[in-house]
Amino acid sequence: MKKAFLLFLICLCPFFLFGCVKEEEVEINSNSYQLLRLSYGQNNSFYYLFPVNSSAFSDIQIDSTLLVAYRFFLKGSVGVLRDAYLSEVEGIENAMTSEVQYYSNYDAVGFELKFTTLDAFHAFFGHGTNSEPYKTSGLFISKAYYQTSFPFSKNSADAFRAISTNALNLFYETFNIDVQKQDYLSQTFENSTFTYAMVSNSKTLRSENFFENDGLYFNIFEKTYDQISSAEKIEYHIQTVNRGWWYLTALVVTIIVVAVLLIVVKKREKIK
Repeated sequence: MKKAFLLFLICLCPFFLFGCVKEEEVEINSNSYQLLRLSYGQNNSFYYLFPVNSSAFSDIQIDSTLLVAYRFFLKGSVGVLRDAYLSEVEGIENAMTSEVQYYSNYDAVGFELKFTTLDAFHAFFGHGTNSEPYKTSGLFISKAYYQTSFPFSKNSADAFRAISTNALNLFYETFNIDVQKQDYLSQTFENSTFTYAMVSNSKTLRSENFFENDGLYFNIFEKTYDQISSAEKIEYHIQTVNRGWWYLTALVVTIIVVAVLLIVVKKREKIK
């Protein structure tokens, strides 16, 4: 009888543990121009981040005080982009931009563009051309698939690169950096990728590169400069658990298992 009860529990386990699978973690490349979208409720924040590449400065033994100086030049160069966004959001209620700063977690210099209502968000970015999924799938776990444009085009990628190049040139000229060291740093930034990260406190939004960290859920889309095309698309899906089907299946399985156990018990009683 104990063995039969254990078999009963084993049969039920998959139906109660289906949501406990651990996701594989994907790290964000620090040598990357990043657009991070953080969404929670009606709040949407966009972080525009430019790589500092502190490790590259360390590799060629550039003093840490000079690294701080480079970050200062980069802040000034990024500030031009920030001021352009500031002029655009000034007329939008519940929209704001932060000061340019260094984000140590990402080893990047950037700023935040924040919208505290969906109306403010749509006033700045618009409503989008298509909010309908292009396909759906799944029974127990349903998935609605969407496509949107990768936020970096060739033109915007060139503009982001130019901001770093301007800061580097000021740094080279001011401190008379050795040519070989210049080449190393310039090549490092030449190899920078471009990353779009969708971050939220909901795990329903999924992509191929999905992971959880400190209660936030990340979907990462990364491309090299050469991979960016004029009509680049990225795909994600909204994943929902159809609990009705899971409960119904669990109930049916439970009934079947109980029925089997009763039959086994009755047969044993007849044998006795």
